[in-house]
Amino acid sequence: MHKATHEVIPKRCSLYKQARSARWYARIKMDDGTWYRVATKEEDIEAAKNRAIELYYEITIKGKNNLPQNSRSFSSVAKSIVKKLEDSRDTSQWKQTYQAYIYAINKYQIPYFVVA
Repeated sequence: MHKATHEVIPKRCSLYKQARSARWYARIKMDDGTWYRVATKEEDIEAAKNRAIELYYEITIKGKNNLPQNSRSFSSVAKSIVKKLEDSRDTSQWKQTYQAYIYAINKYQIPYFVVA
């Protein structure tokens, strides 16, 4: 775990520097409790704080709109699609083919694209 050098939003967002870099990096806590790490691409602390706040609110809004907060991996996007499909199960939008889609995503696509 990285030692937080500057708290931007207490217990939700912090800035730190890596060993051989002049730039600041942000650690942002997502809704599921995991930490999302991203480069602010800023060397100035005030600019990095502003960028970290922008990134924090962007991730928060994605969570509130049921979008994947971390779209770096195929797995996170695929799991959000499966969740959307399963949420429509008891509605008029449900189609029987959705069950096949859920099965294919869970059985074949996620294991294939996840690097072990």
